[in-house]
Amino acid sequence: MLLSQALLPAPAEAASLGSLQVRSAQGQPLQAEIELRDVAAGEGEGLTLALASPQAYAAAGLTYPAGAGGLQIQLARNADGRHVALLRSAQPIGENFIDLLLELRGPGGATGTGGAIGTSATTTRAYTVLLAAPPADPAIAAQPDTGAAPLVQAATPEPAAP
Repeated sequence: MLLSQALLPAPAEAASLGSLQVRSAQGQPLQAEIELRDVAAGEGEGLTLALASPQAYAAAGLTYPAGAGGLQIQLARNADGRHVALLRSAQPIGENFIDLLLELRGPGGATGTGGAIGTSATTTRAYTVLLAAPPADPAIAAQPDTGAAPLVQAATPEPAAP
């Protein structure tokens, strides 16, 4: 019976994971937001989003991120009223990218396949989060310009002797 449910097409209005916006840089704690698409009325309260297990990472050929235990995921609504997932890490991310494998579960939490979830399935999506170089040191950037570089006068060459 579980197999037959996995083969059924996803409902027309099934929640799915959308685009990811990164709001932090390398060397800072991760701050990102993922859009949740096609969330049906009343479905948002029953959704959960979590980092996949180390076994799921291995099965996907990905490396489980160091410090992943400190990743906090909160489902919320943004200022426009749309469903989003807010991701934050407790520790700074030292690498310039991190692979996230996320599992979105519908109400009931049973596992399934596909790119979207219905009433009780789970969908898994991988994201490669690229982190920009950290901003320049504000103390260095704030130093005033002292003017033009010093002028160095080149020696005038003398004519060669005959």
